[in-house]
Formats: sequence, structure tokens, C-alpha cells
Amino acid sequence: MFVAVHVGAGKHSDAKWNGYKKLCKKACARGMDLLRSGVDSNKVVVEVSKILEDSPLTNAGTGSQLTVKGTVECDASIMDSNGSGMGIGSVSGVTHPTELALQCLDELQKPKHTSFGRTLPRLLNGQSGVDLTGHPTCQDEQLITKESLAVHLYWKDAIANQTEVVTTGDRDIDETIASKTDVIEDTVGVICFDLKTISVGSSSGGPTMKPCGRIGPAAILGSGIHVQSINSSSSDSPTTPTITACCASGHGETIMERHLASKCCTLVQTHQGNVDSALCDALGSSDPPYVGVMLTVVSPDYAELGYAFGTDSMILGYASERNSGVIAERKGSTTMRGAVIM
Repeated sequence: MFVAVHVGAGKHSDAKWNGYKKLCKKACARGMDLLRSGVDSNKVVVEVSKILEDSPLTNAGTGSQLTVKGTVECDASIMDSNGSGMGIGSVSGVTHPTELALQCLDELQKPKHTSFGRTLPRLLNGQSGVDLTGHPTCQDEQLITKESLAVHLYWKDAIANQTEVVTTGDRDIDETIASKTDVIEDTVGVICFDLKTISVGSSSGGPTMKPCGRIGPAAILGSGIHVQSINSSSSDSPTTPTITACCASGHGETIMERHLASKCCTLVQTHQGNVDSALCDALGSSDPPYVGVMLTVVSPDYAELGYAFGTDSMILGYASERNSGVIAERKGSTTMRGAVIM
């Protein structure tokens, strides 16, 4: 059993660096508690995602970046190794978008939605998901934080006047604004294995000042998240991976253009299970895109966690019965690592 989380590939605030690390540790500990108690991987992904979505440190759920109109519109998705998956895009008034994605998946798998050969959808817009499930909603004010509003107002003024505001006088807010002066779309993600099924989830508020209705990779299966069975080229090899799962973060349009999560999973097979080689191939090393990925490979004998990023920083955590840890790194060049976690 294991759980792995990331709190985005982007440009993390120095002042909040330790806060991000503590958040990863808290989320992983909660995930392992649930796994030990027998909760299935999809539900663990949702419960761990709630911790990330509730934190004002992340761009997901509470504290999400605001649209050009100053509203909150979130994307989320969930997918598992049984072939099930659902994305929810541009949803308003939902504190836990990943939970809504799973509720939509569970509802649409019922016979009343699948009779007469009807195809299970893979993506719904936000209001459709709320209407389908009856999921409770809240006012935008409940999801907007002081800092997310400050960032929105900063960019609104800068765009209107074609100038940049130097400082607001509030250290915390100025630090947040400083961390948002590049294109940063710090989606969060969770990967979980309950010894039977691997599940992966993603959640994001998207980039600040995005147009209303924009749907990003956190809602798109194959782009923001992916789970794939790997065919062994050598069936008697004990180290050949069987399932790989990936979630991506960073510049959303790049992630979608490259179908990044799916590409990374496929490259693991291309490189015969070598995670570092697969990630290097996916991101390149000389001029990497402004994205990051977290990837796990699970075989009958081991589980390996890999990550790579071309952004300014990436922070992730993991926990299993074997070991646990938090990884928080700045970029020197494209950073890639692999570690056995189970």
C-alpha cells in the first residue's frame, strides 16, 4: 500500500515552503491511515484530496485562483486501474471537486444511465455534475481567500493599466503576488494503491485571470492524469512493471497539447520500466516545458515513485508501510528522480 501527493509544479513561496511540506506529510499520513483501515483507493484519493483542497496554500478548492470575473471555477478528475475515470470541469461553488468527480462516476455507472448501450461520459461541465449528483454547493466567498483575491486584484489592475503594482504593503500578500508573476498553474495530485487498485486524482483552480468556462488538464483524463497497464516484454522478468499512474502539473495548455500524463505512462513501457529515462524523454533536458509530473510504477514485487519538473520548484510527499518522505526541490535544470517506495 502507498499514497503519494504533490502540491504543484510551479513557483512556491519561500515563506510557505515549510507549510507545503507539512501539508504533504499530513495528507500522506491520512492516506495511510485510511488504507490500513481498508478504505478503497478511489475513496482514499478523495479524502486525501480534501486535505489539499481545504488548504489555502494550494490552488485547488479553497484558495483557488480567480477567473477574469473574480469567480472560482475548479477542475478535477479521478481514474483507476480498473478502467474507470471521470473529469469535472469549470465547477463553481464546490469545496471538494475531486469528491464531485467520483460521485459523478459512481452515479453514471448505475444501470439507469447505462441501459440501451449508452456510453459512460468521461467529462462533465461543473453544473451538470452538481445537477446529476445533488452535490451541495456554497457561495464563492467561502472559497476565496485574502491572498487569492489580492492576486486577482493585482492582475486586474496591471492588465487595465498595462503596468505592474510593486507592493501592497502586506508581506504575505506581496510574497504570494511575487510567486504569481510567472505562468503558474499549480495543480495538486494524489496517487494511491490499496494492494488491488491504483487510483489517481487531480484538482486545480486553474490560472489566475483565466476566462470563465476554461477547462484545464486537471479535468482531462490522459492529459492531467492517467493510469495504464504495461505489457511485459519479458514475462518472466520479476522487475517488469505492470501498472503505471501519472499526474501532471504546471502550464495547463502545454500539458493538454502533449497529453502529458498518458505520454509519460507510455514512455515507461518504451523504456522497459526505466522511470528516469521515461521522464527524461517526456520532458527533455535542454529546454524543458514549464510542467512537472509525478509517476508511480507498480509490479508484483515493488512500487517506484518518480518525478520530474521544468518549473521553478516542485513539492511532493509519499508514504507506505516501507518508508515515507517529503521531497521539496528547486530547479537547477530539469530534475528527475526515482525511488522504490514499496
